[in-house]
Amino acid sequence: MNLSQIKTRYAGIQTRLKNISDYGCLFLCLCTIIEEVTGNYADIVNIVQESMAKKWLAEDYTVNDSIAILNAFTGKNFKRDIVKKLPDVIEDNQFTIEKWLNPKTKGNHFKRRFVDTLVSSVTVNTGYILEYYIYSY
Repeated sequence: MNLSQIKTRYAGIQTRLKNISDYGCLFLCLCTIIEEVTGNYADIVNIVQESMAKKWLAEDYTVNDSIAILNAFTGKNFKRDIVKKLPDVIEDNQFTIEKWLNPKTKGNHFKRRFVDTLVSSVTVNTGYILEYYIYSY
């Protein structure tokens, strides 16, 4: 990688990453799916830069197109189902994300069943699961 490429990759990245702690939970869940599918570490910097450039991800980390993000970085063709209850069996090509609701603030938090990207989420501690996203290819 030459200096021009490094400059392009990191110019403004701190500004782009500042909102990830407050609003990046769904995006980070998608990154865990990318790693699970590919078997490789997700290049967060690259995924952020490309996803924002293509408007799949907003500057505040609102995910505008989760399917495009997953397809682009896994090479698979994903679809998403939203359900109130998980099926009894989760297939090998299915990946779930829990959508939590904080009843006091009406805020949402997203997490995978096996990991939460936020330590001690108030929404998870005081709220409930509103629905599940099941991504499959």
